[in-house]
Amino acid sequence: MDSFTPAEIDGYTPSQAEVAQETVKNGMTDQTVNITYNSIPGPKDGQQVVHYVDPDGNVVTTQTLTGKQDEDVPFTPQVPENWTPVNGVPSTIKITGGTTTILIKHKIAEVSDSRTVTRTIVEELPSGTKTATQTATISRTGIKDLVTGETSWNGWTTS
Repeated sequence: MDSFTPAEIDGYTPSQAEVAQETVKNGMTDQTVNITYNSIPGPKDGQQVVHYVDPDGNVVTTQTLTGKQDEDVPFTPQVPENWTPVNGVPSTIKITGGTTTILIKHKIAEVSDSRTVTRTIVEELPSGTKTATQTATISRTGIKDLVTGETSWNGWTTS
């Protein structure tokens, strides 16, 4: 009798990979070979923790992703308000049961400030009082840390 290879069925494994060839001899009796199919277990559910870490190594916030173990899942970052990623963020993350770290830093904004200074000159003339007004505006620029609210100013301009 010829060898026999069981059918391939996606998601299943046959109980025997092959039924061996056999030579028929006098005195042999009928035989039945039973082949059963067992489902292949799929990947297990898993989690991946995403830590958003500041430059000093402090965890600012965390995010937990779920999916199938060892598979990439779509990633939508939840970067805290007024923080920004240092090197961008991935579009997918592999579920390994471990931790993924995303380095973040404070967002900053350019700011400016100005003031107007007024000088009033009063002349007491024999014919009466005469007044002259002079104004000058000075300004400065700076950087505001949107997390702490602190501003670092550059020097004032002169006028």
